[in-house]
Amino acid sequence: MGSATVVTMYLAHQEKELSRSKEFFQLIINNIPDPVFVKDKNYILTVVNDAFCQLIGRPASTVLGKSDYDLFISPEAENFRQQDENVLQTNLAQETEESLTDSEGDNYLLATKRSIHKDGAGNVFLVGVIRDITERKKLEAKLRRTAEELTRSNHELKASEKRLRHLANHDPLTSLPNRKLFNETLEQLLEWGEAEQQLVSLLFLDLDGFKPVNDTMGHDVGDILLKAVAQRIKNCLRMSDVVSRLGGDEFTVLLPGIKKPSDSLIVAQKILDTVSSPYKLNGHDIKVTVSIGISVYPDDHTKASELVKLADIAMYEAKRGGRNQYRMTQNLANLIEQNLEKQA
Repeated sequence: MGSATVVTMYLAHQEKELSRSKEFFQLIINNIPDPVFVKDKNYILTVVNDAFCQLIGRPASTVLGKSDYDLFISPEAENFRQQDENVLQTNLAQETEESLTDSEGDNYLLATKRSIHKDGAGNVFLVGVIRDITERKKLEAKLRRTAEELTRSNHELKASEKRLRHLANHDPLTSLPNRKLFNETLEQLLEWGEAEQQLVSLLFLDLDGFKPVNDTMGHDVGDILLKAVAQRIKNCLRMSDVVSRLGGDEFTVLLPGIKKPSDSLIVAQKILDTVSSPYKLNGHDIKVTVSIGISVYPDDHTKASELVKLADIAMYEAKRGGRNQYRMTQNLANLIEQNLEKQA
């Protein structure tokens, strides 16, 4: 038998097997509800099912024998070719997500699983099974947007709650803790002082000469002055100390963890000197001073309300004594005097 005859027989066998493979594919894929396509090694569509034709909006007669470049827009055809090449070159099945535009211009998002099939004659086919994931992707995108909106709303809610907490616990003019937060902080510091055997000093401050500023220069200047005074008081303190505005021209200072009651006097004098320095506000030269009353836990009392009362009384003693000065409770004064006598 001549070589030409052998070649002819081989080609006939291949052609016969190819025909059988196409018939087999057609029989199988027509019963598959998902879109399916079969391409040869030259990327030509050789078999498609009805679902595939419905997806791309073309009849089988206009699809078979065509390449993706004949049927789809260039970027999509180029992407399909790249995915086909990856499978044909590696002989490994893979699933990818891709976009497809049909004959009417409608766009779909697809998940396509490509795999290799060889028939008995060695013919190679690329088989693709498609799932339309357009609605799933839309739902996922919607869920992402919803999640982002919920996250954003949650952040906004937390920020709003934070602002409301701040407003509820802070003076709107100076942003210092208000009377409510002062009382809570004092209680907490007294609990801490009891647990750690530490002193806690309370300074009760009232400005001298603030009313005339309000009456002669207006409340706007008065507000600016209060903010300036608040800042000066803060500048006199440690990070652990707490200054509050109770209202009007009344302030308090909490000094936790002082070593001895007389340490309060050093802070009080510093505040007196700092607050009494002249102010230049809105073109006005202003001078105010401050009167300070001092009580200390636990030497004066262990109850918060009593410590406030004693410091308030001492502050009024400073007012009656000529203002721009501090006064301790009588008990503190006696303790300090006794300590000085011992040291002498």
